[in-house]
Amino acid sequence: MTDQISEIKTAVINLKNSEYEGASFFFGEVTSLTPEDEYKEGDDFPITFTFNMVENPNDIDIDSVDFHNHLGEILVDIILNNSDDEIDDRKDNTEPSA
Repeated sequence: MTDQISEIKTAVINLKNSEYEGASFFFGEVTSLTPEDEYKEGDDFPITFTFNMVENPNDIDIDSVDFHNHLGEILVDIILNNSDDEIDDRKDNTEPSA
């Protein structure tokens, strides 16, 4: 890992068990996400995001639709598996956050 990468304050994702094995990247900004009340089961989950490649040892075409879809699936999985089922409603807690 280079000094530049070690200064990044985000998780670097290393791709394994896919046609993109060996590549590593991190997500940047998520700029668009379909609101949950507009999402219908079975629909694609449209999401707009940026990413930065850290390593691309197999010269993957990072501009391909398939690669972007693969990263999008990873991002959606991360969002869905790390979201709380309950909304944090701060109206009943007046304590300042630490």
